[in-house]
Amino acid sequence: MLTRSIAGVLMMLLALGGQPQDPPLAELIPTVKWEVAGIEKLTDLERGVLRDEIVALLQRYRASLTEGVAVIAPSVSTSMKAREICAQLRKKEVAFRYAEAILVVVRSSLFNPLQNGYDSVCELQRDADSQLNIAGPKYHVYLYSMDDTLRVIQTSHRSFEAE
Repeated sequence: MLTRSIAGVLMMLLALGGQPQDPPLAELIPTVKWEVAGIEKLTDLERGVLRDEIVALLQRYRASLTEGVAVIAPSVSTSMKAREICAQLRKKEVAFRYAEAILVVVRSSLFNPLQNGYDSVCELQRDADSQLNIAGPKYHVYLYSMDDTLRVIQTSHRSFEAE
């Protein structure tokens, strides 16, 4: 089974045509536009540097489309806390299929209210929604990873007192 991050790298390679080399500058910027942009005045070395910069920007842009976490937070207080955590992590909330991880925030008086793993995201969602004490004294913040079979495995758990 592949993890989501390895699958993301493979998908990027497939999207780039599986080519180990980056596209030439002429494919990124049509040569008819070079005179307007002043590219024809650059040396081959400078054109290579420009191509590398453009490719790096495109790769960061493609990665930004899928960088983020899916969020499960069953109450108003937990969803507010989840938004705060996302802001601290500088992660945006994305749909499950694009998520690099699943952030779950619940409130409970239990020591560890959620399980270490679930057979599906639906089971995790159901368990988080069915916590008996959503106004409990502690926030429990979980991170889960998801594999290709949609099974979720706990990667981190922290708890702290609710304000």
